[in-house]
Amino acid sequence: MQDAHIYSNQAFYGIYKGLKKQSFDQKINELIRAGHLEETVDEKGRQAVRCLPEGEMWQRSHQASIPYHYFQGIRYYDKAEIFYNRLLLLVQTLSNTKEKNFSFIPVIHQPETERFVRSFFKQIKENEKGYLKALYLELEQLLADFQEEEARLFVDRFSGYQHYGKSLDQLAVDYKREATDIHLLLTGMIHMLLYKIETAQSDYRALFPLIADIGQTVKIVGSAGRTHDLFKQGLTPEEISRTRNLKVNTIYDHLAEIALYDPVFPFSDYVSENDAKQILQVIQESNSFKLKTIKEKLHPEISFFQIRLMLVFHHKFKEGISNNA
Repeated sequence: MQDAHIYSNQAFYGIYKGLKKQSFDQKINELIRAGHLEETVDEKGRQAVRCLPEGEMWQRSHQASIPYHYFQGIRYYDKAEIFYNRLLLLVQTLSNTKEKNFSFIPVIHQPETERFVRSFFKQIKENEKGYLKALYLELEQLLADFQEEEARLFVDRFSGYQHYGKSLDQLAVDYKREATDIHLLLTGMIHMLLYKIETAQSDYRALFPLIADIGQTVKIVGSAGRTHDLFKQGLTPEEISRTRNLKVNTIYDHLAEIALYDPVFPFSDYVSENDAKQILQVIQESNSFKLKTIKEKLHPEISFFQIRLMLVFHHKFKEGISNNA
């Protein structure tokens, strides 16, 4: 997550949570064989790849058909899936109840989603017909901003009365694309829908209630979140390492992520004022975010962890969200 911010890749963060490593590696190897990518080694000696001129040329020539601008991964990391599942189940529910069919197999098998739709349906039941029409008009308005094929693909996922929406694999066959492409396209479209709904709530009175109760995404989650809990209790990285039975370098990785979101993170506890100035100066002069490149220009006592913290500080300062170091 820290790297997503530092390298300005927030838009693509978490847009394919279910991607298998095997599938990812297979696609990378295909691009290498096609001459678009080249295997290399990063500053830590790990296997990596870089884009070749042929790959950049391919990207430029296909840019119009690849909607990069749809994605807002960091912003809708959790909200997109919740919204989409609610929308799919709500459309199916309303389509069936309109035909007086109250016995159907829900397309979404998630207790939280089912509880929400059941509760929401009770709220609109007295004006079910009016709500359904408003929902249709709002979706029609939103989908009109997409390409015709994209809009048709999006609608083909909906289930209704005596009709079940198509799976990703079925859509891939129908639209002659890979299932991974279908997933990414739908994800990007959902992000765009959410952005439009949030920025013009009064124009989408039928759709906005589907996200009104969803709070901001919890930024520090998983293992880093557990480290954050101990960090807030005042434990040192070494103490957290022993408590969690993790390597101290892993804890440093967590702290670099925590620093990105904690508005009062004590940078000065880990980097002296003089070292901070030197690191920030090298970052600006080198115009690089590569740890090895920056470290080579600093005295040996400065650690990679301290450099990572200053990269975070530099990012927060640039974005106008810095605190006092």
